[in-house]
Amino acid sequence: MREVFFVRAGSVSERAENFFALKTHFLFADTGAKRRGNAARSEADAGEKRFRCAGEKAARILTPRGKKAHGQKRQAFLRRTDGEGIAMIHGIGTDILKLERFGTPDADDVFVRKCFTERERAQVFAQEKPHCRLAARFAGKEAVFKALRMDPDRARLDEIEILSNEFGAPCVTLHGRMADYAESVHVRRVHLSLSWEADCAIAFAVAERAEDSSEASGRE
Repeated sequence: MREVFFVRAGSVSERAENFFALKTHFLFADTGAKRRGNAARSEADAGEKRFRCAGEKAARILTPRGKKAHGQKRQAFLRRTDGEGIAMIHGIGTDILKLERFGTPDADDVFVRKCFTERERAQVFAQEKPHCRLAARFAGKEAVFKALRMDPDRARLDEIEILSNEFGAPCVTLHGRMADYAESVHVRRVHLSLSWEADCAIAFAVAERAEDSSEASGRE
């Protein structure tokens, strides 16, 4: 491309200075464009390399040998070090509850004594906003039996105990028939998350099931 410069009239020295200034401006502009172009090309080359590596990895996994190695790595990742076998998700459950419907019951309320254990009541009413904590735990109990995938008519909320550990995280302990049912379906642990706001409480539960590694490898 031919460069055209417009230089105002003046002395020879002024015209030379103006020409030099314009030439320097275009020179730096051209250098910046080259640098931006090189950076864009480098980024494109890196993206192409990542895409090519991902494609090669996927191709290796699709081979019979690759499938076997990938399955072994997956089992090794899922297998726990305590010898309990492979961790599988038995079920998930969630529940949401409006605080205005739950009300503000006290520790001696019939409903509270029927649905919550003595340790739950002692822990909740020793803290601030006990009605919010009770509502969250009630939603947690509903989420737990949903995660267990059991008949709601068979669920006993007072046999689902939710207590906070030293870090404030909710921990689930099953008692009585709830523990027997969990054992019958090989559920060994229930993970629970609770939260509440000004108008509602919500809970999310995941039931973890123990499965024999030989059965899992037979389905790979």
